[in-house]
Amino acid sequence: MSSPKEQRKKYKDTLKDKWYTFCYIIKEPKCSKCGYDKCRSALDFHHLGDKEFAISQVIHYWPFNNVNRVRMLDELNKCVVLCANCHRELHHAT
Repeated sequence: MSSPKEQRKKYKDTLKDKWYTFCYIIKEPKCSKCGYDKCRSALDFHHLGDKEFAISQVIHYWPFNNVNRVRMLDELNKCVVLCANCHRELHHAT
């Protein structure tokens, strides 16, 4: 039998997988600026306007249920997918 720590890790990994699958059904998993699509871990969700919450907050902590999926869908519609490099350049352009 697994320890409580191992069970929590498994639950969190499963939760993240469900949320990432959901997000990338809604948004194509490639940078909308440069087209990068090699590593999904290098992709970020950039908010174009007001944000109610961070997408990463949902992916790591929120239960995967109907109410949260509707809220996430509303938030994803305010976002574009950018690779980490393009996202950093956008926020730190001089």
